Amino acid sequence: MLNLFQYLVIRCKVLNVKKYFPLLVGGLGEEVIRNIFLPLLWKDKRIGFNNPYPLTRFLIREVNDNSPKLTYSQSKHCAFTLSEVLITLGIIGVIAAMTIPTIMSKIEDRQNIAKWKKAYSTVNNAFNKVVIADGVPICEYRGPNTCIDDGSSYLYSKEFIQSMKKELNVVDTCASSMNTRNPLGFKKCGFDGDNFWNGFSGNDVRSKYSALGYKVSKLGAAGSINSYDIGNFAFLLVDGTSLNFGGLFSGLTIGVDVNSAAKGPNQLGRDFFLIRIFTKNYGEINYLKPFGAIETKGWNDPSSGSSGCSKDIGKSTTNEMYQAAGAGCSAKYLLE
Repeated sequence: MLNLFQYLVIRCKVLNVKKYFPLLVGGLGEEVIRNIFLPLLWKDKRIGFNNPYPLTRFLIREVNDNSPKLTYSQSKHCAFTLSEVLITLGIIGVIAAMTIPTIMSKIEDRQNIAKWKKAYSTVNNAFNKVVIADGVPICEYRGPNTCIDDGSSYLYSKEFIQSMKKELNVVDTCASSMNTRNPLGFKKCGFDGDNFWNGFSGNDVRSKYSALGYKVSKLGAAGSINSYDIGNFAFLLVDGTSLNFGGLFSGLTIGVDVNSAAKGPNQLGRDFFLIRIFTKNYGEINYLKPFGAIETKGWNDPSSGSSGCSKDIGKSTTNEMYQAAGAGCSAKYLLE
């Protein structure tokens, strides 16, 4: 109690002893203070206003009716030593270093979710205009409920690609070189040069994307997602969003990177999201749904990434987008 009171005395500029003396008395006992402690202080040879012990001076001024009613603040101003200031700043710096990255990451995630909602609306509106209103066929070769990949086409019809490009305000395009036929003559997608915004390789099945909660140090490492489902062709939109079209294991798929692959974190459920294209009854019924929604592949399979929005649900490395952890975040965030 004495040490705490003494510290307050030394540091506080306007501390009034009459206000805090009852606290001191209450803490130690009035009888002890007045009958034992104070008499000892009066016998102290160093007693008086020049006494080096602040607590002693306070107590004397409070109980001595003949002494001037002064406070310690009248003879000494409040201040901190340089070492105390530096220690405080150091503590603040450590706390900031620990918390600011987390805060910034959460802010970035919220911004990306807002971009995802906007991107989904943009793509859905363009799809409805092209396919529903104008009747443009989605597939070049089709079966009853999907497009057929014959190994030489890009799944999607030339008319669909051209019309979607027009509606989406596209500023750049690229396509995979793994198919022998490039219907529109797009340049080859890649990870370097002019196509740094694109998320999949034009030469093989690698992609820049990873499952939720994984930061891939190199292509093909744990957390990597291969590009089978998004590796046909890609659009870069004027707002920086990249759309990667494909479809093999997960059905016809559009991978939406809200800030392009040029900017991270390139993770499912954070800045990369998935849309499933449904085309049924030989193209008479067509619509879009986000991965994780009812009817999308794996939505009701607890082991599938599409069934939830967590790094603990789904696979860390996979060829199938719907299996990857974070796939179900696409639907979750649209419903928030």
